[in-house]
Amino acid sequence: IIHAVERIRRDACSGLTAADVLAEIGLSRRLAEKRFRAATGRTILGEIQEVRFDRVLQLLRETDLPIGQLAGLCGWESDSYLKRFFKKRTGLTLREGRARRIDAGNMIYCPA
Repeated sequence: IIHAVERIRRDACSGLTAADVLAEIGLSRRLAEKRFRAATGRTILGEIQEVRFDRVLQLLRETDLPIGQLAGLCGWESDSYLKRFFKKRTGLTLREGRARRIDAGNMIYCPA
C-alpha cells in the first residue's frame, strides 16, 4: 500500500488510473481497495483525484496558465470533468478559484 501511495503521488498527473495501481498491488480489487482505504482513509481513485486536485489548486495560485490547459496538465480526462469536480468540491468555478487564489487550507469545502 505504501508503494501504491508513492506511485499515486508521483504519477497521478500523468494519466495514472486506479486499474494501473490495482495491477501493481497484486491483490483482488476488493481486497486492495479495503486495505488501501484502511491505510489512507480514501479509495484508490479518491487518492488519485486528491493529488490531481491539489495540483490544480497549486497551478491556479501560482501560474496564469489558461484554465483550458489545467485538466491535461493535472491528469484529468477532460476539461468538463475537472470543472464539475472543482465546482462540486469547492462551490466555485475554476475562474473564481483562481481569483481567490485558494488552497487546501483556506478553500470553501463542499463535501461530495
